[in-house]
Amino acid sequence: MGAGTSATEMVFFITSVIIALSVVGAIFMNVQSISNAATIGSKTLTEQLKTDITVINDPDFILYSSGNYTFYIKNTGRENSLLNS
Repeated sequence: MGAGTSATEMVFFITSVIIALSVVGAIFMNVQSISNAATIGSKTLTEQLKTDITVINDPDFILYSSGNYTFYIKNTGRENSLLNS
């Protein structure tokens, strides 16, 4: 009774540890993916906040030709405009 019970409990323990490690691994991968997405999003937002444009043409005289308006803008921010990328 002693050796058979010990072996069974050891098999159950090892199985429990393997299942727990796979659950932890799956959760870790999901958290890592969310963390990477948040990092990329914050970098993009930082670049957008550092970029600022100002319309520099006269508001009373905006060029209009063949269905298009022409605006002149200037980057007044600390970073290049994302439109140039």
